[in-house]
Amino acid sequence: MKKKGLFSFVFIFIFLFSFSGAFNWTTAEGQPVNLSFAHIFPASHYQATEVYKLYIEEVEKASKGYVKINLFPVNTLLKSEEMYDGAVSGTADIVSSSIGYTRGRFPVMEGFELPGIYFGSATATVAGACSRRQYRGARSH
Repeated sequence: MKKKGLFSFVFIFIFLFSFSGAFNWTTAEGQPVNLSFAHIFPASHYQATEVYKLYIEEVEKASKGYVKINLFPVNTLLKSEEMYDGAVSGTADIVSSSIGYTRGRFPVMEGFELPGIYFGSATATVAGACSRRQYRGARSH
């Protein structure tokens, strides 16, 4: 069951991220693209060692090595509460955070953080993704 949840998370993460524009694999100079990926977990956390590692490998494989992603654990490039602003400002190209660190910016999504509503994180993730699709184009903050 743990692998099924991990696969679901990776699939949803890659699916949603693939529409973000980060897969623009060309540069003016024709050089490989190096992206920075900051996240909220310690380097030894399974999210970094398994999930993000798999994600990076898949992106590099799909781009035939043209896109390289450098992973930055919490507090190395950005602090947890700086992830959203770091992505907006360009300090990091990709970030992984939690709605709890962006309090007040995404009120619709904050409902998915409330305890006791879902039977697990995978259910909340799918519900959140469905909610995002429903409100696509509308301001969430």
